[in-house]
Amino acid sequence: ILSTGGTTGNPKAVTLSHRNIVANAWQTSRWAGGSMGEEKMLAVLPFFHSYGMSTMLAGGAALGATLVMQPRFDVTAALRAIVQNRPTVFHAVPAMLVAMNNRLRRKPADLSSIKWVISGGAPLSPAVAEEFAGFTGAQVVQGYGLSEASPVTHVGPLDGSNLPGTIGLPLPDTDCRIVDAETGERDLPVGEVGELLIRGPQVMLGYWNNPVATSEAIPGGWLHTGDLAA
Repeated sequence: ILSTGGTTGNPKAVTLSHRNIVANAWQTSRWAGGSMGEEKMLAVLPFFHSYGMSTMLAGGAALGATLVMQPRFDVTAALRAIVQNRPTVFHAVPAMLVAMNNRLRRKPADLSSIKWVISGGAPLSPAVAEEFAGFTGAQVVQGYGLSEASPVTHVGPLDGSNLPGTIGLPLPDTDCRIVDAETGERDLPVGEVGELLIRGPQVMLGYWNNPVATSEAIPGGWLHTGDLAA
């Protein structure tokens, strides 16, 4: 049960099943190519948040990955951990990449072990992503999710085909629609902006002891994210 502002800003308790969490762990591990036992993750995101819980705690287990754990994000400590422990995967938020870019401009470091950087939690500036990719040689992509979806629904491709400034493509077994924001019922043509709807095995059971909010958030089995996309 995760506390969240939900799609409306009012505090709610998201109820995730074991199936939700396991499904999202397997979805993200398959996205990474399923390189079982080969990856090493720099773990600086808190595990009590859905992002860290799913991508590193559960997702790391699904990949058989080694976690290079940090008690909190500190630029100096994080860079030292990369140099000394040679992680291959770095799940981050944009502010972390900004801080690292600022430090690396003044003091370069060997971060060549990192293959993939997946940023989430806030929009990632293409300029920030490009600069960090220049320091590491890594694929730097953006993902999207929300606690109601365990949380990951979209990630940029890791094969070099990522489009900067986008949230990427739906994860395996994840369906998405873009509908008109007024009624939430009419599917929009490609290129038009509307509300993003999600359906998949990672979508929550509902809000704890709140059937009204649950029915409003997942009518017809589609999670209404409250976010606009095109």
